[in-house]
Amino acid sequence: VCCRKTSSKEHIAISGGACYVLAGIVCLIPVSWSTSDLIHDFYNPVLPTGTKYEMGEALYIGFVSAGVALVGGTLLCLPCPQQGSGRPNQPQASFTQTAPQHG
Repeated sequence: VCCRKTSSKEHIAISGGACYVLAGIVCLIPVSWSTSDLIHDFYNPVLPTGTKYEMGEALYIGFVSAGVALVGGTLLCLPCPQQGSGRPNQPQASFTQTAPQHG
């Protein structure tokens, strides 16, 4: 509302989208790192069977949240079409009205 008819609204949306993309990447790094360590330890033949863990729900939630943040940020960074008067392809009246002449 406060940024009508200016390009600052678009800049704010792009900045917010960039922050969401950055948050998605920052979320994806530790989740991927933990998954890599977990899979590496799971297939390690030296470790005893009782100390091996499986992938849990927290890793799936981490991947989904990172994906949602990346998709949302990407959508915010995409340019949106300019809104016109709300009535596209509406022909304008091209006649002139004159006052009646008396006398």
